[in-house]
Amino acid sequence: MTTPELPAREAMEFDTVIVGAGPAGLAAAIRLKQVAPERTVVVVEKAPRSAPISCPGAVIDPIGLDRLIPEWRGEDTPIKTAVSADHFMRSGHPARCGCRIFCCRR
Repeated sequence: MTTPELPAREAMEFDTVIVGAGPAGLAAAIRLKQVAPERTVVVVEKAPRSAPISCPGAVIDPIGLDRLIPEWRGEDTPIKTAVSADHFMRSGHPARCGCRIFCCRR
């Protein structure tokens, strides 16, 4: 019995391949293009699309964005509201305490 011949595969060449379109992967790709714009960079993600679904309503510290993309505040972004206070609430307990790690909106 003979093995059927496989069709030819498409091939693309890149200088850098980054696996994962999470925050670190995307930041790495952006920074690499900033320092070496002549390089070709591709980000490979297994999910059907890259979307901020892992942290809906998240409270973030924008210092990383400020350093990576200084002009981002003047662009149309989904980050609209500045944080004026944060609270940590435990499920089932009415007590609150200030916290910078986990933030929940009421």
